[in-house]
Amino acid sequence: MVRTRTGNAGIEALVALKSLAAINLDYTTVDDKGIEILKRLPQVRELSVDSTEITDNSVPLFKSMANLKNLNLYHTLVTEKGVQELKSALVSCNIIFDRDSAMPSRRR
Repeated sequence: MVRTRTGNAGIEALVALKSLAAINLDYTTVDDKGIEILKRLPQVRELSVDSTEITDNSVPLFKSMANLKNLNLYHTLVTEKGVQELKSALVSCNIIFDRDSAMPSRRR
């Protein structure tokens, strides 16, 4: 779904894919409200939300995704504090994050 016009309503269709293991939402308009749908997809192992409107409000959701092995938070609005919480909760998850990537000059 990379670089599509997929937004919060569009990712609702993912719920029907019960064995979906990897989701790439890079450069979409998905935000914290829309990403909540992932609660219904506990089997997801890889998630990329590069250049979306995701913030620290999604950290509790990500922390609950026990099967997550790769999480790309590059160019999101998640803070260092949020990433530290994730690293503590998801110790076997590779988290891609750069503190400066959230700067307005580096987003989109």
